Amino acid sequence: MANSEDALNFFYQYGSRIWERMRFARVRNQRVSETTVTENLIFDFWYQAKADRLPIEIYEAKAEQQNGNDLEVFIETRKGYLLIALQAKILSKKGKYPNISHKVDGSYQIDLLIDYAKRKGGQACYLFYNYFDDGGYHDRLEESGKYRYRQFGLTACNAELVKLKFFKAAKPGKTKVKIPAFEDLHPLHAFPLSEMLRILTDAPAMEIFEELAEMVKLPIVYYSREDIDEAHGWNEIEPRGKISGIPAKEIFAAPTYDLQQGFKPKYRIVLTRERAAGGLYVLS
Repeated sequence: MANSEDALNFFYQYGSRIWERMRFARVRNQRVSETTVTENLIFDFWYQAKADRLPIEIYEAKAEQQNGNDLEVFIETRKGYLLIALQAKILSKKGKYPNISHKVDGSYQIDLLIDYAKRKGGQACYLFYNYFDDGGYHDRLEESGKYRYRQFGLTACNAELVKLKFFKAAKPGKTKVKIPAFEDLHPLHAFPLSEMLRILTDAPAMEIFEELAEMVKLPIVYYSREDIDEAHGWNEIEPRGKISGIPAKEIFAAPTYDLQQGFKPKYRIVLTRERAAGGLYVLS
């Protein structure tokens, strides 16, 4: 039976797909957006989970106010489920992430992302979609010998680090934002999503993270499957655990934040250690 390692390997290989998808579009002057890549990613994860029986479950928010580039991931560890809040950003043709400075109702999107993760005891990260047309830099990406450069098509980076490095206080009430380039983040600070997920499931690494979190009084929360399953508010598109025509109960609580403000994930991905029957779900 497929396990979490199979899912992580799939994510690792999927980086090449995004890299080539963006290259294909860019050399033909076709438009490729964060939303398009995110929608393709969600479908491909869901489809592959069914085809290869991977332990990946996909859920979709029904509320129209949700942001199609906001995702949250629950990943199962030996202590419980960890939450990662992800905001997707695409690399521009000029090799930068101009949407990093985006504001929502006067607030920087990065602050909304970080606040959401803090309130839920999770990690705030950016999910980067990349194609970087610089053959010389490809060698640097492969210096560690761990990744091929195309695997950097799907990378993750801690949002707190991005804020610290690129958002600086200017005059009172003002912030100066430096738009990060691909080279500013890769490969030192941002690396393939699969590697970040591996780190979060590594017990020794998490012990260090827990100590640091306690020091800054932001302890990490571990969710149980019961915390997730016993809540209500999500309807299943493809029933999980349906027997003899009887649909399974609704699962996953609707977020409690104001839908007009803040980080508003449209998609939720649940990665379990072993596969359970799953489907694509909708938030009611």
